[in-house]
Amino acid sequence: MQISVLRPAAVLTSVVLAGSVVAGITPAAAESSSCVATELPLPAGTPSNVFADVTASDSSGRYQLGSLQDEQGNQTSLFWTDRGAPVVLAPLPGTNSPIDVNDKGTVLGTTRDADGKTQPWLYSHGVVRKLPVPAHLTGIAPRAINDRGDVVGYGQDPVTADSVPLVWPGGGNPQRLRASGSADAVDINEAGVVVGSTWTDAGETALVWKGWDDKPVAVTGEAGADIGLTKIRGNWFVGIQTLSDGSVIGARWNLRSTKGVSFPDILDGVNSSGDVAHRTADGTTVVSRPDGTQYAIDTVGFNSVRYLYDRGQSLDAAGSRDYGFSRAILWSGCSN
Repeated sequence: MQISVLRPAAVLTSVVLAGSVVAGITPAAAESSSCVATELPLPAGTPSNVFADVTASDSSGRYQLGSLQDEQGNQTSLFWTDRGAPVVLAPLPGTNSPIDVNDKGTVLGTTRDADGKTQPWLYSHGVVRKLPVPAHLTGIAPRAINDRGDVVGYGQDPVTADSVPLVWPGGGNPQRLRASGSADAVDINEAGVVVGSTWTDAGETALVWKGWDDKPVAVTGEAGADIGLTKIRGNWFVGIQTLSDGSVIGARWNLRSTKGVSFPDILDGVNSSGDVAHRTADGTTVVSRPDGTQYAIDTVGFNSVRYLYDRGQSLDAAGSRDYGFSRAILWSGCSN
């Protein structure tokens, strides 16, 4: 396997889909940036000793989800529109967990009631609608919504204890995705391509569903690694590899190519150009492009990216910046 040096103490190797040819690349050093960090507002009267974070964003940058936690560990779910004052999201009685948001401002989330039952829902412009739940499954866990309104997630079969991957086309009635054994569906792109993983006694295998009625395609990486996919944007998708020695690294693949690339760091975000955000060994957050160039997200504090916007947008990324207490942040000017 070809290996290229990324920077001291960090190695970039290549990974592939089954039957493909291995290739390596050598990225350039990260350019210094002129990042601007804009803090999203917190609810009126919020004390300063709290922790705030962006947990999800839509593709346009108009909508963000976030969490607010006080020093006692109490959490509040927030929803921002156009960087204005946030709405506290609690659409149903119980413990509410917003998960994702699309460019229509539709929020995907779940509520756990006093009996421990989970109800998935869609919240749009003040109106909440319950997602249909398959009668034969428990523990429904929606994971993502695309701009068309398609939802993916999974539930558990109480008889076999298998995890069952699901898609809700347009937020309607759920459809089971094909899989052999236990599997999860964790993200979906605008074309409806779904990524996830499955488990057997041999370990975890990454899966891509190119059609909802199709058998999934297995994705391979480093030899002997367990692989779970986490995000997909356009034709690019990323995941986590657990190597045979127990170490954990990231990887990026493309639907149109047989080649994939491993990173020494976990990948925190990907956009439709294949740019990926990750934190290096020295704590710096950088964005690496497929051509090997990089730029840094280097505003004061400890920067953590949760969403990476497409090239050419006014925003670069969303996440949090920690300098004693964390704040929900939108970054701009970093890729200039």
